Amino acid sequence: MMTPESFRTVVLSVVAIVATASCGAGGNALLGPAPIQARVVPVQHTRVADFGGLLVNGQSVVVASLNKFTGWAGLGWIRTTSEYEQRLREAKGAGFNTLWVREPPPNLWSTWSLWATANAHALRMGEVFDPARVARIARDPAMLVWFIQSEFHGMTSSYSDWTSIKNRIKEIDPNHVVGDLIMFLAGYPSEEMNPYVMMEFPMPEFTISEFAPSSQVRRIVDESQYADRIRARGARFVKAGSVTVVSEFAMYINGGIPIIPSREEIFRAFLLLAALNYRAFDVLWGPNQVIHRNEEERRQLFQNLQQLRPQIDRAWADTLDVIRLLTGPLYSVIADPANFVQIGEATPRFRLQVDHYVGVYAVRKVVGGTTFVIAVNPEDSSISVSIPVSGSTATELVTGRSLSLTGGRIAVTLPARAARVYAVK
Repeated sequence: MMTPESFRTVVLSVVAIVATASCGAGGNALLGPAPIQARVVPVQHTRVADFGGLLVNGQSVVVASLNKFTGWAGLGWIRTTSEYEQRLREAKGAGFNTLWVREPPPNLWSTWSLWATANAHALRMGEVFDPARVARIARDPAMLVWFIQSEFHGMTSSYSDWTSIKNRIKEIDPNHVVGDLIMFLAGYPSEEMNPYVMMEFPMPEFTISEFAPSSQVRRIVDESQYADRIRARGARFVKAGSVTVVSEFAMYINGGIPIIPSREEIFRAFLLLAALNYRAFDVLWGPNQVIHRNEEERRQLFQNLQQLRPQIDRAWADTLDVIRLLTGPLYSVIADPANFVQIGEATPRFRLQVDHYVGVYAVRKVVGGTTFVIAVNPEDSSISVSIPVSGSTATELVTGRSLSLTGGRIAVTLPARAARVYAVK
């Protein structure tokens, strides 16, 4: 078990708050200290930390992974290999440190210095398990986490088959954690049989481009509360979450026209995950994939994609900005073993109203003498909030705007579907 004295993060625990230009939708705002790419190190082993984080070579890290990306050049939003490399450079520059691949490309570590989440076995495709392949990939310095099924469905996938493959992987490679992407909307068999019990890195997928705005917060909060209950029963796992910012192009998704979430919704999803003490953040970038049954559908879907390209580009820029925030000024905060704690005295009170949440979800965490506050508006309209804090000054991280504290409280108006981060001293 890690103690505060032995705790070390991949970055120095120094948080600098810098004044930045106001960031409009799709803007390239400065979001604090640079991401921590220089601290991505060759992997010797990964472990689950007692506090729900991932340890790489014994050090706490914040995982920022990019999913449904490599190998997709020319199949959707990315049109050429050169464009793929440019987008990957943008992602790396924003702070992404992990790429989800079937198998790490030979140049992933030597050229890109990125970690890899690799597929050990395509269980749902009936692939034959290959011990030699597992042993070979396990030696790659980029290797971070094993996945097995890629889409584990909580109610219909086989728990026994998955566990059997996990055990075979562990016999060959005891040095890397094993997990999977989870489709959770249908629920799980029981609190004794669910992905959090059998996986070390269970990663539920939150598709904000398909969830109605009013239900986005509830989906994330409900799944987080379920995971916390299972942890309280003794399960040990990394608390990881995947956000599908923009869905793939397919006729079965909104008639082939994916809904593109706003900048506020994108920031809210990831900051809510951070506020709920998720330590690993995945972006599933759907528009790289176009799924069609015939030539007519293919032409229609690519036409839809071209029409939506400006909005998709904007969503990509917004996603890069929120990852800059998580892997820049918030990196040491998220990597710290302590949890964010809900501020129950914040008003209006956060509560479930029929089938959606209202009020402000506000949390705080003290790191290095600074109190970090995340405030989330679950509603479709702006709300005036009041959050009690201890300190004399407060700064909003993204804009660098200084706030005057009234009676020891942050008193602001949160826009609809918004989330904000404040540093209080």
